[in-house]
Amino acid sequence: MNPPRKRRKKTIRLFDPDGSLIDLDSVLALMDAWSDAALLVSEERKVLATNATLRRFIGAHNDTVIGLDAYELLFPEGGAPEDCPLELTVQEDLERHTAMWERKDTGRWLEASITKTLFRTRKKNRVYLFRQRDVSEREEVLRQIKLRTQELEALRDLLLLDPGVPLDVLLQLVLERLVDLSWLGVQRRGIAFTADERGDLTMRAAVGLSTTAVELCTRVPRGTCMCGRASAAKELIYAPEVGREHSRRHEHMQPHGHYCVPFHSEDRLLGVLTFYLPAGHRRSRREEAFLRSAASVVGVMVERAYARLDKTDALARADATTDDVVRTMGLMLEAQSPGTTAHQRRVAELAVALGQELALPPHRLRTLELAAGLHHLDPEILAAGGMDPGVVTPVLQLGESWDGSGEPAGLAGEAIGIEARVLAAADCVEGAATARGGGSLGLAAGGAALLEGRGSRLDPGVADAFMRLMSQDRLPAWLQSGT
Repeated sequence: MNPPRKRRKKTIRLFDPDGSLIDLDSVLALMDAWSDAALLVSEERKVLATNATLRRFIGAHNDTVIGLDAYELLFPEGGAPEDCPLELTVQEDLERHTAMWERKDTGRWLEASITKTLFRTRKKNRVYLFRQRDVSEREEVLRQIKLRTQELEALRDLLLLDPGVPLDVLLQLVLERLVDLSWLGVQRRGIAFTADERGDLTMRAAVGLSTTAVELCTRVPRGTCMCGRASAAKELIYAPEVGREHSRRHEHMQPHGHYCVPFHSEDRLLGVLTFYLPAGHRRSRREEAFLRSAASVVGVMVERAYARLDKTDALARADATTDDVVRTMGLMLEAQSPGTTAHQRRVAELAVALGQELALPPHRLRTLELAAGLHHLDPEILAAGGMDPGVVTPVLQLGESWDGSGEPAGLAGEAIGIEARVLAAADCVEGAATARGGGSLGLAAGGAALLEGRGSRLDPGVADAFMRLMSQDRLPAWLQSGT
């Protein structure tokens, strides 16, 4: 019996432009240090060498893949991009080319860079370095950022609608803005209802509805059909298709689903926004979260529309509009982190008391109050929501320190705005005081935290103003009583 033949090791030789032999072992050692899958490939798409990451991925030794088609090696079960980036690089004689695509078989996102090297094969063929990485997590983060940006822009557009138009016109504009959002999975059909004291609904605006549907839905009693059920529950209702609960029907009705989203002011129901969905549309938490945020905005707008009937002073209306923005953003934050609204109210009360002790003028006290009510929100979100820069700046500077050790800009001393310095002190005291339950223990803890940060984190002048208020029993009631 003849002994088994020893496998002959394949030898690849590469040359530099002068014809000198390349030290391939050194090149492969460098490639083996990369976390990306990488290979050297000829312009004919033949594999010349692979790195350790790629060999682990394919479970094969370098000698077994030399000479194979690079794409058959990388994509044995499909998933290759429609246009070969290597062929494009070769045909257009590019020095470097980057391509990204989604694998249809796995849904993963891949990114490849193809770089023309100075190497040549024995046949004078050009050699390319092909590096590939999975960028699915990065693309998902970017997708989430894009979606969040789209949502914020849509909410900002609602806030920028003219509050002086009649309520029916305002709701029509709101409805058209929302059903036209291409990234939202609703059809271009919808209804805006307002509710009376009993919760019965009256149609005030509609988009894309037939005359028959408008007649059927002009008035909807509380608890009747999908919209009336949302009114009764004061909660978003989803239906993937027309079911038994959909009691108002007509013979030409097409299959569809619904999101019925109530909007209200605190505990008072103001109305319902009804959106049509393609039949069988899958329930989406993101869509529901956005629609709830939009409904919060609409609730504030409708409340202001009602209150506007009793308000004629232009300055008062402008000030009320700012309050609307603050309250809307507060509602969004409260939904994400319960208890935040109460925290911000306490900080605002203490901040205003400190500002008064420091003899800040009324307009700066107003800015301080608004900033304190929003200081847990990202400054970029505040700016995107149309908030005045004078309010955004104290929130942005809240992380700065009196001694210059803070963030984001490392400002020190009076380079930090007075509103931000007062806000930082109030936030410090509130956090320490409420952690001890308020009352005398909370007051002592708050004062101790303030003194600890005096001159380093906090403005000494603001800390001294607090001590004066405390000595004269002029602090807000919540700080002294714990409520």
